Amino acid sequence: MYPGFDNPDYIVDRIEAGAVYGAFLSDNTADDTINILAGIIGIHEEGSIGMLYVKPQYRHQKLATALETYAFNRALENGWIPYGQIIVGNEASMKLQERMGLHFSKSSVYWMANNIIIGHTVRCEQ
Repeated sequence: MYPGFDNPDYIVDRIEAGAVYGAFLSDNTADDTINILAGIIGIHEEGSIGMLYVKPQYRHQKLATALETYAFNRALENGWIPYGQIIVGNEASMKLQERMGLHFSKSSVYWMANNIIIGHTVRCEQ
């Protein structure tokens, strides 16, 4: 459910650590209510908020905002400063951060995986 990420074991580890949260919608059309996973967000091992993904059919319903707000509140409850890192070119995420009133770092942050990816750190306003 997290496209472009080629390490499913990492996501399983984060789920087992209790650091991935889901947005579930109810489908009342069946005899029994079925909860459908519409999106996810998580907190990475180093503490950044990310892994935000909402399935295409559930977008434009404020689920991304709800998921990010929830993850930020969880970080605050743990005494952490909420922040995230956005891959350059992820315009949807950049616009979400702007709508939520978050602030972008003045310089880029670099991290390494199989290749170098350039990202921006996003901080919440204190």
